[in-house]
Amino acid sequence: MRFDGKLNLVMGLLDTEWLGRQLIVYLPSNLVRAQVLPLVPEIISATARHGGTGVLIDCTSSDILPKAEERILMAAKISALWPRNVAMAILVQPELQVPDNTFVHVLTKFGVTAETFHIRQDALRWLQQFGGDGNNNSDTATPARTRTE
Repeated sequence: MRFDGKLNLVMGLLDTEWLGRQLIVYLPSNLVRAQVLPLVPEIISATARHGGTGVLIDCTSSDILPKAEERILMAAKISALWPRNVAMAILVQPELQVPDNTFVHVLTKFGVTAETFHIRQDALRWLQQFGGDGNNNSDTATPARTRTE
């Protein structure tokens, strides 16, 4: 299904894709951390409009690891907004998946179902358990990827 709205971002364009009821959001490499929080309400809104049950946030184009205190603050702010009925998978480069998993630890402490992955298929399989409609199997789904302006 094609995303029918626009993610209104300070930095311009954002790629999104639907696989069944899961929204995949591709964060661009030029995104600065200060721009992440303003994205959250629009991602939540798009997910609600579509009846989504999970969001995969693909951060693999970035090679910057925020400091621990930044991860804690960002996770606390996001958890205050994030709907508890929508699972969040964060896809990062393997070398950026920190052992303490600070970001996810804070999210889950505040009631958000979240996990970090470095393999896309693992993230999609994990998201399927949160209300996947059977059409989002990564081997058979036809993704509806769109670039929003």
